[in-house]
Amino acid sequence: MQIIFDIIDFIIAINNFLLQGGIMGKIVEYDSKMNELNFGKFKEKEMDLFFSICYKMKNEGLNEVTLTFQELKELSNYSNRNLDRFIKDLESTYDKMLNIKIRTETKTTITKIILFTRYHIEKEDRTVRIKMHEDGKYLLNDIEKFTKFDLMEFVSLKSSYAKNMFKMLKQFDNEDSYNWYQIKIDDFKIMLDVPKSYKMSHIDSFVLSPILEQLKPCFNGLKLEKIKKGVKVDSLKFTWKAKKKKQVEEIQAIKKRSSIGERELEQHLKQFEKVEENNGLKIQEIKKEINQMDQVEKIKISKVDYKELYKKYLEENNIKHSISVRKIFDTMNKSKYEIVEFETKEYIQTKIYTVEDIDESLLVSKNGRKLVGMAKQHKIKKILEEMNS
Repeated sequence: MQIIFDIIDFIIAINNFLLQGGIMGKIVEYDSKMNELNFGKFKEKEMDLFFSICYKMKNEGLNEVTLTFQELKELSNYSNRNLDRFIKDLESTYDKMLNIKIRTETKTTITKIILFTRYHIEKEDRTVRIKMHEDGKYLLNDIEKFTKFDLMEFVSLKSSYAKNMFKMLKQFDNEDSYNWYQIKIDDFKIMLDVPKSYKMSHIDSFVLSPILEQLKPCFNGLKLEKIKKGVKVDSLKFTWKAKKKKQVEEIQAIKKRSSIGERELEQHLKQFEKVEENNGLKIQEIKKEINQMDQVEKIKISKVDYKELYKKYLEENNIKHSISVRKIFDTMNKSKYEIVEFETKEYIQTKIYTVEDIDESLLVSKNGRKLVGMAKQHKIKKILEEMNS
């Protein structure tokens, strides 16, 4: 029985899928002048709601736009089902908007405006009606110098500090090989509304640490350099590589390959799982999208035949069994095969895997040390469950 979806095709499809935006295609785009506004007082969900509104208001000009509660919940990944809580969050989001002013200055005038002139919450209809201020419409319409990012990626971030830095770094994110953003430490504290009582050690632990942890999957090779004047930190410099360019290079390299090793398979799977963990992108959703690209009627196959198919795959590709390899195999083929129970009177004997069948190289920790005691027993149990499933 032939494997329809080759492993290299699978990896290329996934990489292309991520590269082109995939299901993460809700792009927020606005004039970079909006990054001068201080969102430090906004809570996480308030920022999610604000930029969800910006996504829907893009290119609407001065038109009044009506958004349903359900639509805003889906866009902002709002999970709390309590209606009163959601209405309060909508109201508090606008209250925070009223406190940030768009400032423009000429030789003779200074003007300050709010972004939206109408923000009408209809409790019974469960809608919000919004209209932009005439002098601020350029921020979401006819944009020249812009910042853009994926809304789904943004709302998946858990920290308000990370969300604020995410949009700032996105302003300088391009396809150049080297990107950077530098900010004075005092300006950084104001922009993120860092408590005045925080010393540098507190900023490291409670501000910079979650920023780097959550943004590293979003910005390739993200690093932070603290620039000092004397003994004090004067500025923070963030640097990263062009993620898009790197993905293109990886795809091109994979296309030239005729085979791929087990370790590299595991690396690709970890990469996909990292995307799932940090960006809210579910591997099952990726599979669904790929299946829609290539609609093929599924082949009915028994569990026994499916195991034989897997065994043959390992032999033909000279790959040892591992949990990661099995996951990738299932992802490749379950979109093509439907596992069913065939009625049969024939007794089929299948091998029951035991501890002796487990490769010792699998019984190690992440840092390469051999597992012992309960940790080893737990790992053995997990591997046997997978092998005998």
